[in-house]
Amino acid sequence: MAVYFGMERPANYDRAYEADLLSRLAPKIPEQVFDAHFHISRDEIPNVPDAEAFDTWKEYTNHFLGGNRIRGGLVMAHPKYYAEKETLDSHRLFACQLAQEHEGFVSGLVIRPQDDPREMDDHIRRFPRIVALKPYLTYSGAENIYEADLLQYAPEWMWELASQYRLAMVLHLSHFGDGLSDPRNGEQLRYLCKKYPQVKVNLAHCAMGHNPDKLQQGLRYLDGLDNLWTDVSGIGEALSIICMLKYMGPERVMFASDGYRFAFHHHSRVFALGGHFLSFSDRHAVDPSPLGLPTAYQFRPITPFAENLSATVAACQVCGLTEAQWQDVFYNNAAKQFYPLVRE
Repeated sequence: MAVYFGMERPANYDRAYEADLLSRLAPKIPEQVFDAHFHISRDEIPNVPDAEAFDTWKEYTNHFLGGNRIRGGLVMAHPKYYAEKETLDSHRLFACQLAQEHEGFVSGLVIRPQDDPREMDDHIRRFPRIVALKPYLTYSGAENIYEADLLQYAPEWMWELASQYRLAMVLHLSHFGDGLSDPRNGEQLRYLCKKYPQVKVNLAHCAMGHNPDKLQQGLRYLDGLDNLWTDVSGIGEALSIICMLKYMGPERVMFASDGYRFAFHHHSRVFALGGHFLSFSDRHAVDPSPLGLPTAYQFRPITPFAENLSATVAACQVCGLTEAQWQDVFYNNAAKQFYPLVRE
């Protein structure tokens, strides 16, 4: 393993290509960037103390963006499963404190169906920079969390709380096989958006649009809903971002990194495969013989963030965005949504 920019990289990591790619992308990225969806938890970054985690994440992100571009962001605890409530509490409070301590940053509160609504209300009152709730399928209680229904992990009491405080809701859709095109996702999303129109709904990862065909099939469920936005975090398929730019308009699409653990720690790309999607990483070897490739052929990964930046820039170019629209996607859309929600 080689160490590059503070992180261990596999032997086949294509540092040279990634550096060349980033150098070509940097001139196209606006000077101000708001990261609309990223996670930092305690002990998130190996060999980095919690007190340095935020600055380390910001340094990594700016390095990949090609300059001192980060001006703000929505920081959330990592939503992975924590068996003990006390452990989850320490992580989500950590993220809220980071937002309070850093100018321009706001926080999203990871929230579970089993949480006490009164306690969540207290969190919101305590941290006026909480501008969003972040439910997640790991806390759904479903036997197969990847097939959990939206209302299992984002029940209506959460929507009532979001409505009361005019918070956004960051939704990571389940039913991974079909994503947005799954009727259970589409129908419950429509029901909730119509019942709580004052809640700004952010569909994470282009509505889990890692498969552009399934995403396009599901877009019909978004018809007539005016309280929807999406972020492009984790998306390696430029076509998915193009779909969202065309369907929702560049004023509803937001740049996002997904934070350290996904963006930088891994060396992979998420892409469509048949009717589903797959994450292909440095752990996979490619057998060259059926492809007629030289026996020395080796898959050479880069970081998901570099893949995502490439897809985002390509989508903005293909859609012919104006300079003002590029600035909207990378900064203005998120800033206009989140900053007015701060209660201080």
